[in-house]
Amino acid sequence: MKHDAMCILPINIINEKIYVFLWFWFVILAVLSGVVIVYRAVLLLWPPARFHVLKSRARLANITYLERVLDRCKVGEWFLLDLLAKNLDPVHYRDLISDLEKHLEGKSLELV
Repeated sequence: MKHDAMCILPINIINEKIYVFLWFWFVILAVLSGVVIVYRAVLLLWPPARFHVLKSRARLANITYLERVLDRCKVGEWFLLDLLAKNLDPVHYRDLISDLEKHLEGKSLELV
């Protein structure tokens, strides 16, 4: 029996194109994932980066209040403040930061 191999070549060409597309897609996703991991690591390990990110999101908040609040915050508290900055109206976030700073200032005066 004689088999002709020409009939499966178009399917192999289509499979090759799909493979090349998927390979580039996965490389692009790997590079983007690496960039995001480095960005998150910098935010976790370097406190000035956290301040600059929060300052850029909270444009209406007083910078000195923001510095005082972030000096007393840990990473988890910063993350909560960052989520609030993303989801709150800027005016309400400014009020939240000023109230939080006054509350923290009162706490430090009570300890003295």
